[in-house]
Amino acid sequence: TVGRSVEIFYAQPVRVHSPYRTGHPDNLLIPLSGTFGETRSLFGGRGGDYWGGALRLKTTAGIRGAIENVACVR
Repeated sequence: TVGRSVEIFYAQPVRVHSPYRTGHPDNLLIPLSGTFGETRSLFGGRGGDYWGGALRLKTTAGIRGAIENVACVR
């Protein structure tokens, strides 16, 4: 089984809008399939490494729609 995820890298650390303390990650990982995809998890980190624990997104519909619109991704 092939899993799908989106990995995002920022030039500078970003603020994640959440009531929880999330630090200031410069990379985000959003699994779209598998156990973590089903729970709409979001992982943050720095320098390509990820921190333990995950936030939960309300929805991944926008991300999924954007991926489907990219011709090179199937």
